Amino acid sequence: MRRSKDDGYQFIRFVLTWTIVVHHVLTTSDTEGIRAPFLLHLIFFRLSGRFGQLAVSMFFMLSGALLWRIHPEREDLLPFWKHRFLKMLVPLWVCTVPFLLIEIARDPELLRSEYLRGTFLYNLLGMDMVPFVLWEAYPYHLCGEWFTTVILALYLIYPLLRRGFAEKRTRAVLCVCVFSLCAVNLKIGFLSKSDWFSFSRGLFFFLAGMLFEEYRDRLDSGKITAAFAGCFLVIFVFFGRSFLGSGRLPNIISALCVFPVLYRLPGKIYYLLDSEESELDILNRLVSLANCDEDDREKGLKELLRIRSSRYRAWVEQKLPEFARDLSLRLEWS
Repeated sequence: MRRSKDDGYQFIRFVLTWTIVVHHVLTTSDTEGIRAPFLLHLIFFRLSGRFGQLAVSMFFMLSGALLWRIHPEREDLLPFWKHRFLKMLVPLWVCTVPFLLIEIARDPELLRSEYLRGTFLYNLLGMDMVPFVLWEAYPYHLCGEWFTTVILALYLIYPLLRRGFAEKRTRAVLCVCVFSLCAVNLKIGFLSKSDWFSFSRGLFFFLAGMLFEEYRDRLDSGKITAAFAGCFLVIFVFFGRSFLGSGRLPNIISALCVFPVLYRLPGKIYYLLDSEESELDILNRLVSLANCDEDDREKGLKELLRIRSSRYRAWVEQKLPEFARDLSLRLEWS
C-alpha cells in the first residue's frame, strides 16, 4: 500500500540535502584556498565529524524510516529491488555521464588514463566503496560517494531486516546484534579499511530510522523533542569530541537527537503561519477522510487530535464521535 508523503520526512530530506551541498562547498573552498563565510564555517565545522557527516548519518535514518513506512509487508523481491536500484542509479547516471563528457572535452588524455578505465565502472554502478574496501583504491568519481554503495547494499538486505523487524521478539534481538556489530567495528574496524566509512555505520542508522518510524507516535511529544534538542546543543557547545571523549560518538548521538527534532519542525512552522484554523476547515478535513482507506483514516484522525491551535482541540474531540456515528449511518443508508 502506498501512503501519502509525510511533511516531516520531506522537511528532513530538504535540510539534509542542503547541508551536504553547503558542507562540500565549504570543504572545496578550504582546499582551493577560498575564504568561506565565517559564520557558516563556524557552524558546519564545529561538530566533530562535521555537519556533512551528520547529514549522511541522518540520510541513512531517513532511508530506513521511509522504507519501513512504505514497505512494511512482504512483497515480490525482484520488482522491489528493480524499483529501488533504478531510483538510485538513474539520477547518478544522468549526473555522471554529462560531467564525464565535459571532463574529457577539457582533458582528452583522460581517456587513456588507466585509473579512469580501471575504476570508473564502480562509480557508474554505485559501487564506489568496493575497491576502497578490497584494496584501498578510491575510484574515479564525479557523482556519488561511498554511501551509495552502502544504500544499495541495504536495499538488498532490507527484506531480511523487515522480516526480523516485523515481530517484537525478534526486533530486540536484531537491534542488539546490529548495534553491537557497529560498536565493535568502530573499535576494531574489521568490516572495512575505515571504521566510519563502513557498511556497519549505514546499517546502524538505517535500523535506527526504522525504529523511529515504528515508535514515532510515542516520540511525538514536546518534552521529548526539547530533551533531544537540548542534548544536541550540549554536544555542539562543548565541541562533542572533547565532551564525550570520542571522535564518532558525538556524530552518532547528534544524529539520533536531531532527526526527531527536524521531523517535528514543519508542524511548528505551520502553527506559526496558520494558528487560527477554523471549525469549517477542520470539518472539511474530517469529511475528506471518509474516502480514505482504513490506515490513512486512522492516521488522519490522529493528526486532527494534534490540532495546532488548542482553541479547537476540545471542539475536535467532541465532534469526532459525532462524525464517526454520522458517517456510519450514511454508509448504511447508501
